[in-house]
Amino acid sequence: MIQSAQRFFLPAMLLSLVVNVSLAQNPEKEVEAQEPESPHHEITVTSTPFERLEVEVPVAVGSVNEDDIQMGRQQISLQESLAVIPGLFIQDQYNFAQDLRISIRGFGARASFGIRGIKIITDGIPNTLPDGQSSVDDIDLGSIRRIEVIRGPSSSLYGSAAGGVINLFTEDGPRQPFLEGRLTFGSYDFQRYQLKGGGQYKKLNYLGSLSHLTYGGYRDHSETSSTLFNTKLRFDISATSSLTTVVSAVDSPRAQDPGALNQGEVVQDRRQAAPRALLFDAGEKVSQQKLGLFYNKSFERGHRVVLRNYY
Repeated sequence: MIQSAQRFFLPAMLLSLVVNVSLAQNPEKEVEAQEPESPHHEITVTSTPFERLEVEVPVAVGSVNEDDIQMGRQQISLQESLAVIPGLFIQDQYNFAQDLRISIRGFGARASFGIRGIKIITDGIPNTLPDGQSSVDDIDLGSIRRIEVIRGPSSSLYGSAAGGVINLFTEDGPRQPFLEGRLTFGSYDFQRYQLKGGGQYKKLNYLGSLSHLTYGGYRDHSETSSTLFNTKLRFDISATSSLTTVVSAVDSPRAQDPGALNQGEVVQDRRQAAPRALLFDAGEKVSQQKLGLFYNKSFERGHRVVLRNYY
């Protein structure tokens, strides 16, 4: 029964098209000999107080890179890329009204809906409220380059009620400017459009992403529509200091909740919505904007000072 339900719920991807346009002014000067890549890649963990190689970090930490997050993914849920992290369990990835239910080593499993007891941080700005409730509505997976997950008691370094930490880092603009468009279509009226671009202009590094998602859902009364905007600007004041500005916004005017069915209702029609969900038109509307400023100053011997303010 469970395997059958999962087969019906997971939308089959029908078409995914990515168009990437480079905007280099002198492409001849960009061509350089490249050394063959080593089959072994060193992974640096930045979620700990000091940046260290993953094999040297004395805590339970896992990470996924940009390819695992963006390539061949619907980019609508953290579950797609974090399923490989041991000790992490995610439910309700297609219920956009109640958000994901995430538990790390059991922490967060008692939440009836949403995410509680787990810290979620994006570019140094917490997505977790002081009461422990976390939100993922404004996370644009199409511009995330890396995710680190800290499990176990070491996550208490991030404050109280931290049964685990999910730390997300967005992309930086490459040296060669680019403009990329992505169109993704699937079953159950799934459509996702994304336009992303970035680059480096003198001391200014920039990257912006705009995406729109519509999804009809497998069950009745489960439609959703969402528009995400995310941009990051970094100005290199000197070789050892920089000022970064992060601006993001989400507008989700419709996220319907089909509700839970009992066994008899599942046998009758597994795709129907719960009567109470239809009666009260259960769902969620979200409109949120975020602004963050970061000043980073590096010193000798690996020391640095980071000043941050966000609204």
